[in-house]
Amino acid sequence: MGEGIPSNLQGESQVAVLRGEATLANNDIFIEWNGRDGHVPSSLGEAEVNRSIAAPLRTVVSAERRKLNLYARGQCELYDLNTDPFELENLFDSSEHRQRVRNLSERIRCWQEQTDDAVTLSDI
Repeated sequence: MGEGIPSNLQGESQVAVLRGEATLANNDIFIEWNGRDGHVPSSLGEAEVNRSIAAPLRTVVSAERRKLNLYARGQCELYDLNTDPFELENLFDSSEHRQRVRNLSERIRCWQEQTDDAVTLSDI
């Protein structure tokens, strides 16, 4: 588009991907949610949903299609988007996924360090 990149945004150009010269293999996607911004939306129907949107959240979606949500408070979540694209089975507390949780959590913490993100998340 020929526009400069705002200094408050982090990221890398993906023009090579759009041109078909590269892929997104080994590319993690990070998402940050800082809670409601002061306005109170109408109720979403379920108390747990309304509580969760009020709290900060950091998410990583790995190239392997695993998604880890770390919250400032409350239950964290791990989903295998390959077999569970609708995120119905939370694998976070499963002992067979403990190492994956640790690995993805570390990726989030490294991303927070790189971007000067000071939000405190649940301890793993």
